[in-house]
Order: sequence, then structure tokens, then C-alpha cells
Amino acid sequence: MPTLEKKPVKTPKLINQYWNTYQWDSSKIDISWDLYGGGGIACTPENLSKFIYQLFNYKII
Repeated sequence: MPTLEKKPVKTPKLINQYWNTYQWDSSKIDISWDLYGGGGIACTPENLSKFIYQLFNYKII
């Protein structure tokens, strides 16, 4: 969580998402409000593929 933990040194920047209808910019939202909710995944495609592979091959759950 960006507001609760120190950011690792080599962490790449996240891509900003915009919603013009409401003038929302994801870079201005403190995502810690969803600390115990569903949340989301922010990772590289390589890490996502490793996660999905392990999930569907019964190595995680």
C-alpha cells in the first residue's frame, strides 16, 4: 500500500488511468481506502503469468 509501506527501490511507475466523464485521475486516488476490500493487482505481465500458472496448477491454493 503506497501510503502504509515504503515503496521498493526498483518499483516501476504505475500507468495513470483517466475517466473523462468524471474528471478522475487514478494517480490522485489514495488506494489504501480499499485495504480490506477486493483490491486489484498491479504487476508486470511476466509476474501475472507466473501467478496465473501457479494458481491453475494448484501450487497456490
